[in-house]
Amino acid sequence: MLRNGNIDSRNGCRYGIRARRESGALRALAFTLIELVISLAIMAVLLGATMSAIMVSTQALPGRSVADEQCIALGSAMTTLERDLRSATSIISASANQIEFTVADRGHGSAGPETIIYSWSGVAGEALKRSYNGVAANMCVSNIAEFTLAMTTTPGELKQAPRVLLVAASAAPTSTSDDGIKRDLLRSWGFSVQVVADNVSLATFQAAALNTDVIYVSEDIDPSRASGLWYNTTRGVVIEESSAIAAYGFVLLPLNSNGYRVRIANVSLPIVFGFVNNEQVDVTSSSYSLNRQNALLLAPGTTVLGSIGTDATLIAMDAGGTMISGQPSAGRRVVMPWGENTVLLLVPTDFPFSAVTATGKRILRQALTWAATPQAVSEVTVRLRVRDAGAVTVESRVTIPNRPRDPRP
Repeated sequence: MLRNGNIDSRNGCRYGIRARRESGALRALAFTLIELVISLAIMAVLLGATMSAIMVSTQALPGRSVADEQCIALGSAMTTLERDLRSATSIISASANQIEFTVADRGHGSAGPETIIYSWSGVAGEALKRSYNGVAANMCVSNIAEFTLAMTTTPGELKQAPRVLLVAASAAPTSTSDDGIKRDLLRSWGFSVQVVADNVSLATFQAAALNTDVIYVSEDIDPSRASGLWYNTTRGVVIEESSAIAAYGFVLLPLNSNGYRVRIANVSLPIVFGFVNNEQVDVTSSSYSLNRQNALLLAPGTTVLGSIGTDATLIAMDAGGTMISGQPSAGRRVVMPWGENTVLLLVPTDFPFSAVTATGKRILRQALTWAATPQAVSEVTVRLRVRDAGAVTVESRVTIPNRPRDPRP
């Protein structure tokens, strides 16, 4: 029994120790759970504070402004315009705020070139619009403050006989008049000739100039009637009338004196093709009052091709040449030696075109051909600005590989 009692006593001791151990484990587990709950509570508080901070920060961030939206629209519009202009195959019309041009067939509508127009009314706040193949214009970007176009031109290629616009004293000169003789002479060379009177309106003149390559200003015109008609044209101009020389920016005050024999002073231009330097040529049959200018007083952009003594008498200016005003010439210009009125017994008498020699006519033909070479558009500078974008202006110089003809009259 004692053994059994000892045995029971030992077993009871084991049971007590095990109970105490289990109780301690439960207390430890409880403490752990309490600590976990406290930690979770603290984390919840911290997470709530963090979320609040994030929300406050998000609310503090500025939203996209109207100016931002306008700048994005500005960039998108310029990208589209650049893409279209680079593909231009011809320019139908152009002004400071509008351009109409064609691109190769893009598969819209019937086969053939596609026509695109970008236009702005010039009124601040109105939209830049883009129309395609005559479809009503869509708003490209709104609230425009500036949209301007400026074209850079270079000499192109004359692919046919020159089309001449003869500015004469009458729209229907008789065949025996000087202007009639000039008209018939040009036609005998294969040139097409359209005649307008010196008193036509600017709109009529510009409409006629659109279908021609070169303007021939006859000595027989009344310069006071024709003033302002052709001075800014991009077409080439061949001038006989001395009163027009100053208006074209060659000199401040045109002069003249008698002569007939011209010394070829420069053979760099096709106007004097076939001649040699210092060659003496008779341009009229005898001495007449000719256009003669002091070479030292000419505009920087002029090229003296012929002279009488120290005076310049056959003068050219290329498109872009610097005029006496410092501005670039809109197109090619040539001053012929003859054309000034002859004073006989103090009575002005028109220069007789019949006095021009075969050599003079050859120079005239080559001058008209050179001046008729079309100006091709090689680049268009575009400036675009919207009102709400403040002072932000987008400017792009778009190169046009096809070099279409300058459409301006």
